[in-house]
Amino acid sequence: MWISLRDLGNRRPSAALMITNPSTLGIFEERIPEIAEILARPGARLLYMDGANMNALTGVTRPGDLGVDVMHLNLHKTFSTPARRRGAGGPGQ
Repeated sequence: MWISLRDLGNRRPSAALMITNPSTLGIFEERIPEIAEILARPGARLLYMDGANMNALTGVTRPGDLGVDVMHLNLHKTFSTPARRRGAGGPGQ
């Protein structure tokens, strides 16, 4: 989708890669296992997942099964109703 596996595999080793899935644009990166495999090839690298949009994945998959090493959850975003007073959109609006 948005991450070029060829470019990722040809770069110098990185300490980590942060990924948000789905992206802020709502696009799902379907190749996270392949990305995790490429990151692990040259040595110990970290795949960090931003859990801001985890509500889209909850009950569908587990980040650890995708090769994600660590992630955080924004509980106020993932498991709550958007606050209308702030003008936020979100599910059901």
